[in-house]
Amino acid sequence: MRSILRPRPGQRAVFVAATRTLSIYDSKVMRGACVADKKTEAPAVDIFFTPETKTITVNLHERKGSAAIALPLLFRLQPQQGYALIHELMDGRNRRIKSFYWRLWFDEDFESSALSDPSFPINKGVFFFFFF
Repeated sequence: MRSILRPRPGQRAVFVAATRTLSIYDSKVMRGACVADKKTEAPAVDIFFTPETKTITVNLHERKGSAAIALPLLFRLQPQQGYALIHELMDGRNRRIKSFYWRLWFDEDFESSALSDPSFPINKGVFFFFFF
């Protein structure tokens, strides 16, 4: 988390106490932006805290053209433990990561693709089509 939250040139951090949100915006030049709007801010990181469930959601944004695709990472605050108060929620973690990379590479939702179906047959032809 330290490397994610480390200040960098051209970034701006916004904390909203009412919604318990920290957003970090990156003002680097975005690919695909029009010439008049080259210095557009894009979200780099969003952090939300939900006190009812004690859940911390960290959205890491990756730029693809003029859009930003979010990778949601979920954590739970467990104050009853004396050490390591924040734990990553592993339920659905691999699915969220697969969905992020699918949207980044193929511009569609992973859930709407044929590969999200567990009964989809992965044979040698399909493997070579996607990976070679």
